[in-house]
Amino acid sequence: MPPEFVSRLFGTFARADTPAARAQKGTGLGLSIVCGLAEANGGQARYEPNAPSGSCFVVELPAGDGPGS
Repeated sequence: MPPEFVSRLFGTFARADTPAARAQKGTGLGLSIVCGLAEANGGQARYEPNAPSGSCFVVELPAGDGPGS
């Protein structure tokens, strides 16, 4: 993940400007949708670098109080 792109990762239509990203099809909406759904349910989505390469995306949601909560 290019460091200069991390702050825009969850933005609408966000796509990194790298050869690998340009070779992939996509609208740049996926992570924005994930983030919006997580927040709508009281949670959050975040990015964590995965050394030495790769990326890790984490979605945290609050625990429910049981069935039907």
